[in-house]
Amino acid sequence: MIKCKIFSEKNSLEWENFIDQSTNGTIFHYRKFIDYHETPKFKDCSLLFYKKNKLIAVLPGAIQNNQFISHPGISFGGFIHSDKLSFADALNITTCFKHFIINNSFQKTIITFPPDCYYKNISHYIEFCLYQLSFCYSRLELSNVVCFDSSIDEVMSHFKNQNKTAIRKAKKERVSVFESNKYDDFYKILKDNLKLRHNVIPTHSLKEIKKIRELFPSQIRLFIAEYNNTMIGGVINFICNSKTVLAFYISHDSSYQNLRPLNLLFSKIFEWAIDHNYQYYDFGLFTDYEKPNLSLARFKESFGTEGVFRKTMVLE
Repeated sequence: MIKCKIFSEKNSLEWENFIDQSTNGTIFHYRKFIDYHETPKFKDCSLLFYKKNKLIAVLPGAIQNNQFISHPGISFGGFIHSDKLSFADALNITTCFKHFIINNSFQKTIITFPPDCYYKNISHYIEFCLYQLSFCYSRLELSNVVCFDSSIDEVMSHFKNQNKTAIRKAKKERVSVFESNKYDDFYKILKDNLKLRHNVIPTHSLKEIKKIRELFPSQIRLFIAEYNNTMIGGVINFICNSKTVLAFYISHDSSYQNLRPLNLLFSKIFEWAIDHNYQYYDFGLFTDYEKPNLSLARFKESFGTEGVFRKTMVLE
């Protein structure tokens, strides 16, 4: 028998410890990440699922417009569960969840799952059980992922030729790449680039990025490219869990694009990730509401990436 209850502050430590030992928990699922938003436009309604008083799954969620949704303050939510979850437990968890949805008369339920590369042991039991309970796949986004199952030389051997040429050019021009704490300088490049290319502002303010880094000092890593002591590009990386690193913000100064700083940046980040025993590098989505950005896909594919789903299920 599975029981669920709504998260409250007294469950914080239990929640955090569970994320540590779960099979698919990430930096986004810790309460200190979920709760950093100062003025949320939603009501938190995260759930904890117990079997015989033992916590076996959590679901970061919120209520918005009488809908139960994956927590809108994080990149993806989904059911975070114990390793080696049995099918029977998955069925009981999802059945319990549907009863919760019905009892609270939510008009719609939307759940977005972590991509498979974030699972220590991949399991689609929860998705199958939700499907059996009338949930449907409502949205499929694609992310580009590199698998680090070999040495940096082997990984780079799968780079496209134009990428290898770009890396050689950056090295020839003496572009330097290293880890840095110059978040203010990077944010200016990011802000200017997004304004120029898309006429938008970054999702996070500089203050919010600094707050996240303060909360997770060892898991937020900025790598930058410099030319003649001037920052010309950078990547903010989130170490999401022991398995996967995510490129959270990528940007460069367009006036230095001919020096190909991003190509060299990613090759060095890959080298660092392999040295630290991470298995995957997630470049992030190249689709937006299922519409692909072909030029972005080509750039990411030049690093030997493969496409993986970020799936959303819905119950009307």
